[in-house]
Amino acid sequence: MQKLLIVGASRGLGEGLARLALERGSTVTAVVRSRAALAALGSTSARLTLLEADVRSEPEIERASRGVNTSFDVIVYNAAVHLEHDRRDVEACDPEALAATFDVNATGAVRTVKWFRRWLKPRGLLVFISSEAGGITTAWRTSEFGYCMSKAALNMFAKLVANREAALGNSVRVLALHPGWIRTDMGGANAELSLDEAATTILDTLGRSLEGPGPVFVDRFGAPLDW
Repeated sequence: MQKLLIVGASRGLGEGLARLALERGSTVTAVVRSRAALAALGSTSARLTLLEADVRSEPEIERASRGVNTSFDVIVYNAAVHLEHDRRDVEACDPEALAATFDVNATGAVRTVKWFRRWLKPRGLLVFISSEAGGITTAWRTSEFGYCMSKAALNMFAKLVANREAALGNSVRVLALHPGWIRTDMGGANAELSLDEAATTILDTLGRSLEGPGPVFVDRFGAPLDW
């Protein structure tokens, strides 16, 4: 993985993946909402390029894509929000928060593929950071409607893109990857995995996934998950 594009790298897992990839010698292009988010990291590595865009804005995503001057081995869509921590029951559901969650977690991925897919190498890897929360077969939650529904939508988008690539005869592999429960602002302090542990496992899995075909919906080790 010589060259990676990470969309949603301002903090959390996206930042962790960017930092570790740079430590491993990769060249990273990071799409962030604010350049200040990774300013310190950028000052220490000539292999990091920052592009500023909000995934909710197609004009910003398009403008950022026009700042690319290289092709990528891997494109990772990591942008996500969880806006329902204090609204646990459907009777307390905020439809505006639901729509905002979809806009980032699912529609933002569509905008990203629309404008950045053209920069992926012929045998590259297109990765959507999803969640087991988007799996319908094994769903156990009784709330978190926007988050779970948006991740299910992201999984469907990943499958459709995988079908598209296959129909076009491309060798691009597509993954919807569940990263595990990570101690980030979103995951909380009680989560199972440290950021470094999760990022290390995920980058190792992405490296192996470049070597050949496999399932679309997987965990951080590359093992298949039920839709």
